[in-house]
Amino acid sequence: MKPAIRWIVILICVIIIAYGIFKPREYKYQFDNKDAAMGKINDLEGTIAKLIDCESGGNPKAYHAKDGDGTDSVGILQFKWLTFEQYARKLNVFPHAEAAELKNIWTDPDAQINLAKEMIKSNRNNLRHWLICSKKNGLL
Repeated sequence: MKPAIRWIVILICVIIIAYGIFKPREYKYQFDNKDAAMGKINDLEGTIAKLIDCESGGNPKAYHAKDGDGTDSVGILQFKWLTFEQYARKLNVFPHAEAAELKNIWTDPDAQINLAKEMIKSNRNNLRHWLICSKKNGLL
């Protein structure tokens, strides 16, 4: 094999290996649409899965600086800090958490999922906090 071709093959192998190691972690709530069609997930779980897929593609480290209102959205469900804090307190989802603790769990995927479930269970109209994705997925 010629040296130039050998280096190209090595480079391709390195890229393939690096992609396998560094690709974004897929979150457990990603689902295949056929699962929902076959009734394998309940309505709330399906709603959350659709929001996650649309909002972050399942990437728990997703970050969108300066949304339309000028604030940052972060995490698997793209929560804004003020929305997360307001609903965590209003729905008493993390009853013993102080403000600093809430700020630490704001980006945690499980915390975001738990809060989103409680928001939707308390009032289906809370889907408006994910307006574009809710409309896109026929949730509103």
